[in-house]
Amino acid sequence: MVNAIVAGAPRLGAILFAGVAAALGALWVLALVREARLRRSRTPPGRLLGARGRRIHAVERPGADPAVVFIHGNPGCALDFAGVQERLGGRRSFAVDRPGSGWSEREWAALSPQVQARRIRLALREAGARDVVLAGFSFGGPVAVAWALEFPEEVKAMALLAPVGDPASPMEVDGAQAMLAWPVWGLVASWTFAPAVFPLAAPGGWAKAFAPLPVNAEAAAAASPLIGRPGCLWCTAQDWKALPAAFGELAAGYGRIRAPVEILAASEDRVVGPSHAQALARGIPGANLKVIPGAGHQLMHTHPDEVVAAVARAVARI
Repeated sequence: MVNAIVAGAPRLGAILFAGVAAALGALWVLALVREARLRRSRTPPGRLLGARGRRIHAVERPGADPAVVFIHGNPGCALDFAGVQERLGGRRSFAVDRPGSGWSEREWAALSPQVQARRIRLALREAGARDVVLAGFSFGGPVAVAWALEFPEEVKAMALLAPVGDPASPMEVDGAQAMLAWPVWGLVASWTFAPAVFPLAAPGGWAKAFAPLPVNAEAAAAASPLIGRPGCLWCTAQDWKALPAAFGELAAGYGRIRAPVEILAASEDRVVGPSHAQALARGIPGANLKVIPGAGHQLMHTHPDEVVAAVARAVARI
């Protein structure tokens, strides 16, 4: 009997492998169908700028220069800033999708905040934006800082909103995101079972992002189909993976920033604690920090007027 079991083991292994491959194949086809359906039903509200394969999606509102550039978190998309853009009045603004997020394009490679800043800058120059005011939310904070360090003459002011910025307080990446950052397997998972699991995990993620305040259901419904796309899931994981290696260079440059900087932090932030905003305020000369009591991470949805006021204070200091 033992010999029979041993003899049948290779056949059993082959059947098991074929079953797993078939299941992954079915999930891959389902992901492709969902992706095609989403692309048909959700056309970009803005325009795609730059070279094909690396195009950046930007939603522009007309007004006076220098333009305000809103850079979202991780995950996130340009739609996060729709309400804030409407409140800016006569100020020109762009809300961008970072590379690989929303409708923006990206190759299958990890991109540091520095590389992302260069790509967004290059795309917006195509739209005529030269001098800018950067408004970086969460992960958009390091991207804004990278931009200001490399092109200081172009960045006239910054508003950093619940930003990531403290190398001594590393961001916690959950097990699922860590797995999606693995070589090869992360890409396979992103295009098979991860999109199927995302709708089950998303409500908990949104609750944490808004806590202790209630979730803005309209904002979550608008963004979830975009951040739950296979490519966006993979890029989100890759961006968190690439951040620690870039943090040293960015933090070392805080003292070189000369543009006026206004920083907002949320006292009850359960995603990016206030220590990150405090580290930036200590490191950037002349930076002003305001902590909003009782607020959670999603400031642009829960406190849009505070965000607009921070941008206005930064612009007034130019």
